[in-house]
Amino acid sequence: MELGQAKKIFLITKKSENVTSATLETYNIVLRKFLEYLIERDIFEINSVDSLCIREFFVTLKDKGIKGVV
Repeated sequence: MELGQAKKIFLITKKSENVTSATLETYNIVLRKFLEYLIERDIFEINSVDSLCIREFFVTLKDKGIKGVV
C-alpha cells in the first residue's frame, strides 16, 4: 500500500473514532513529517516501513533538537 493511501486510511479511521479535530491535525502534521522522512529515503510503500525506520525517524528529530514532533 502506498504511503499516502495508508495515511488517508489512518486519518479516516481516527475521525470515525471521534477524536478531536486538534488531535486529527496533530496526527496529520506528524504523519506528514514522517512520510517526508520516508520519501527522502526512497521508501514509498507502507510494507517497507519497519520498527528501525520509526526509531531512526525519532532519532533524527532528536538530533535536530525537536523535542515534540509538532
